[in-house]
Amino acid sequence: PDSTSCGEVSCAGDAVGVTWNNVIRMGLPADMAAITDTVNYKLTIDGIMLPKAGVFPTRFGAQVSSAVDTFPDYKLTTGAFVAAQPIDRLSSGSIVTYSGVGNNHPFAGDTGNILYARLVAGASLYHAGTGAAPTMEVLPPPGYTCTDIVPVPASLSVFSVLDAPTGRGTLVRELVVASLTKGSPTLVVTQGLHGFQNAASVRISGVGPTEWDVVNRIHTITLVSTTSFTVAVDSTAFGDADIVAARVTVDSVTWTGCKMTIPAGFMLYGGSSVYVGLKVSNPSGVMVAEDPTNIWRLAVSSAGASPTLYDFPEVQFGSRAHHSPSVAVQGRLVNPLIVPTNPALGAAQALRVYFQTVSAVQSGSVLVAGPEGFDFGEA
Repeated sequence: PDSTSCGEVSCAGDAVGVTWNNVIRMGLPADMAAITDTVNYKLTIDGIMLPKAGVFPTRFGAQVSSAVDTFPDYKLTTGAFVAAQPIDRLSSGSIVTYSGVGNNHPFAGDTGNILYARLVAGASLYHAGTGAAPTMEVLPPPGYTCTDIVPVPASLSVFSVLDAPTGRGTLVRELVVASLTKGSPTLVVTQGLHGFQNAASVRISGVGPTEWDVVNRIHTITLVSTTSFTVAVDSTAFGDADIVAARVTVDSVTWTGCKMTIPAGFMLYGGSSVYVGLKVSNPSGVMVAEDPTNIWRLAVSSAGASPTLYDFPEVQFGSRAHHSPSVAVQGRLVNPLIVPTNPALGAAQALRVYFQTVSAVQSGSVLVAGPEGFDFGEA
């Protein structure tokens, strides 16, 4: 009715649980007309700045309470979810290229090559247990096949040259390496379980003398509040050996190839970095690091509070200290040939070295290692 009056509304920012203003506190005037079945008020709030890192679908909360903040009545918004694409602090990824760290099988067609990658989700990923689970996926260039995820050792040498904090967080933890005998192929694991009560899977891999296929070495279990679990190895994995070595690892998330799925109750905070070991099969052909198709990408999706996934835009891997956006797939030298100029015993001579490269080489060097007895002097 025309006789109603709202008066002056005060508005101020407030912080709850964080160091920045994440609450708008509005004070309603004491002389405003009472709310009845025919009188209600509509407050319009504009100019709210959403996080630059983006927001997965969420609800806003609103609470009405007395002037001294008693008798609260709290409700969540209904209707459309609030979501926003990132405009700053995007998700990011990069491959460790520090000397001696990973990429030990760099040639075309090699399998079992391990590349260590640093991954950062721009916005927090949390799975409340309902709706689609959040995912973070590494998308390699054409020709690569991502076959597995391996633990990242805390002693990885690149961590010694990074500024603190090191960002050595890992989502796969190695628990124990132990010898198993064919007569007693059961291993009890009691160490390293803290923080993995919600872990989805424990994995056993053979480190010799036989290779165990993926199907035989994935053991899905439930870690509730126990401090140990038991895993048994099929005796067929022993082959002709009586003793094999087993490596037991536990995942805090579920991996399918290079795709990570967040389990219920787990949160990966936005801006926090994790390192993963990507076990890949290389492309069959050579590819220089600057090849326009040699692009690694990171895709992040989360349903937030909604029932369906909300995709953030894919981002290309980038550079940082001791990290690169890609690695080269190298070709081997073919048709190597050494031709002597004087085959006499003890003779000083020039050796002519011939070989072919499988791709163009702009610059580089060749190392020739001779058998015992050859002396190349200081040349």
